[in-house]
Amino acid sequence: MVPINQVMSESLKALGFTHVIYYSRLSGISSNEWQNLTATNIQAEQGEVYNMGDWGNEDNTQDPFSPNVTPIGSSTLSVEEFFSTVQAVMTKSQRKIVFVVDWSNYLFGQVNALSEAERSWLQQISSSLRDAEVPTTPDEMKQPQSLLIFLCSGSSALPPSVYLNNPLFAQINIPLPNLEERQAAILARTHQFSLLENPTQGSKALQEFVTQTDTLTLRDIDNLVRLSRQQSGPISLSNLISLYRYGKRQSPWEQLNYQRLQETVNTLQQRVKGQNQAIEAVNKILIRAFTGLSGLQHSAKARTPKGTLFFVGPTGVGKTELAKSLAQFLFGDEDACIRFDMSEFNHEHADQRLVGAPPGYVGFEEGGQLTNAIKARPFSLLLFDEIEKAHPRILDKFLQILEDGRLTDGKGETVSFADTFIVFTSNIGASEIQPSSDIEESAIQFKDAVASHFSRELKRPELLGRIGEANIIPFNFM
Repeated sequence: MVPINQVMSESLKALGFTHVIYYSRLSGISSNEWQNLTATNIQAEQGEVYNMGDWGNEDNTQDPFSPNVTPIGSSTLSVEEFFSTVQAVMTKSQRKIVFVVDWSNYLFGQVNALSEAERSWLQQISSSLRDAEVPTTPDEMKQPQSLLIFLCSGSSALPPSVYLNNPLFAQINIPLPNLEERQAAILARTHQFSLLENPTQGSKALQEFVTQTDTLTLRDIDNLVRLSRQQSGPISLSNLISLYRYGKRQSPWEQLNYQRLQETVNTLQQRVKGQNQAIEAVNKILIRAFTGLSGLQHSAKARTPKGTLFFVGPTGVGKTELAKSLAQFLFGDEDACIRFDMSEFNHEHADQRLVGAPPGYVGFEEGGQLTNAIKARPFSLLLFDEIEKAHPRILDKFLQILEDGRLTDGKGETVSFADTFIVFTSNIGASEIQPSSDIEESAIQFKDAVASHFSRELKRPELLGRIGEANIIPFNFM
């Protein structure tokens, strides 16, 4: 595993940059690069005098890029001094230098309450970008220009004024390891794990391991090796992932077995009366989900929620109660049912309440109600009550959850829904469908009403496809 700084330095120098200088408030300037700088004084190049900052030397006119200047740590080199130098180099020098601000997500405080010093840094940054010389000749255009790079967890760590509507700023996302990269990393460490079944080439254990490490980094995989070695004996893959992600040795899904599933109908009927057909349908879906949990076919869907149900029927017939009962059955705690009343999410920007406001907006630091709930309780049943009342933009978030099994909140943090169970409830068709003694006929009418609502009114048949028509469970009139 090659450090990102090494990769960046080698790649940037290959593009023609002479130096890549790293700075952080903790460690100051990268000494190796600093000692290698040998170009002549920038002041001599330009015939101008400008403030290079106090580099800890009595003679501030000395070229800070001279090799005889001692590397300065963060205790001497302040942020203001660093950005003063960046500004000078980028606006007054022909040097091809890259300045990298490491750990820049800890550079600024709250974006809505910046200090005077932080505002001064922003002005220096903006000046460095805006006032940099623009190449005019064909030869100059072929050469790289000095760059200022911020290494951080996401652009949201920086004040919005740096990057919003700024053509001089580009955000480059470093992706998480893909499936092939994770597989190569796991195979390289196969014999280091202490697992009940080692992930060897071509094995089912390898396929499952690769899938369950989605959203994890290569460093996370190294941590999994150490964590498996710290146990008293070999551990199952599912328990290792659960222990690493959530601090729990055993996943509630690991405790689901055929014996417990035999009790599903009786357990749910104790709390929900008169909806035997719906309970039987839920039981069949749980058995189908369990078959996937214990087999290879689940491995391909390990990233998505464990199950999805769509309860439809009149008001007051037990849809919400059945969801709570199901949470009690699956997770041993009714509080594991996290309910969202979709009638409260019927305006255009309601999706921000679920995932959090964008950077620079009020409430950004608070995060989203949905993403925060999953962070606090990853093993949960998510109940979205009266889904038809939600704003159509909310449906995009649901589609992303059902397709990818994850959401990125306003702060740039990715939240996994892989250990959740999702239940939607709806009253679609309840006002048009007449109560009937023919339960099967009523069920068909409710399913047709749901299909018509998604296809004709919402024009989102793909969402219905992700939910699955087999997972639409009509409730009887009481």
